[in-house]
Amino acid sequence: MRNSLIKKFDYLNLKISPSIYYLFKWFTTLLLFFVLVFVNYGYILAPIFAVVYYFMFDIILLDMNINNRRFDLESDALLYFDVFLLSLKGTKNIRKSLEITCESVNNNLSKEIYKMLKDIKYGRTFDESMSKLIDTIPSEIICNILISIREASRTGNKLNDSVSVQLELLKERRDKNILTNYKLIPLSMFIVLLMFVLILLSCILLIKYFI
Repeated sequence: MRNSLIKKFDYLNLKISPSIYYLFKWFTTLLLFFVLVFVNYGYILAPIFAVVYYFMFDIILLDMNINNRRFDLESDALLYFDVFLLSLKGTKNIRKSLEITCESVNNNLSKEIYKMLKDIKYGRTFDESMSKLIDTIPSEIICNILISIREASRTGNKLNDSVSVQLELLKERRDKNILTNYKLIPLSMFIVLLMFVLILLSCILLIKYFI
């Protein structure tokens, strides 16, 4: 459970201790519970709202943001790796092609790969830096492309075919994601609104209780 949470933090580049995260989660859940206990029918509402809040906490703060980040990175990958393959044909050098692509393409994925290249300049090997980058990417397809690049750097194998196949998968997933996200917009808005109402209600009741 803890390792799964750390993995989610890595995907979002969050520098926070799991212990602090769990403490905040439990504290806010208990606060909501004890606040709701003092309203009418609080003995019924408090446990229901507290349980809903507790289980929705990770979904809204972590899972939804990870899905958004995956969607954004996969959209960025289509342009980035197209330019990368074109550059690779000219340079025949993977690292140089990555550098040229980072200079040519300005998006979130490009910034992540640029950070990886900077790590190499600070003393890390290409393998170490690429492995670190892979651990922070919440997209299996992008990770497969990065793994192919890492292996090609080790062995000298050609990249065009393997990367092109993964890019085709990305295009298919992008089309499906656009349709799926469109359908999920009402549900996402409802979930966010529900959390906002719960927090707002807790604050109002807490203020009334102490005044």
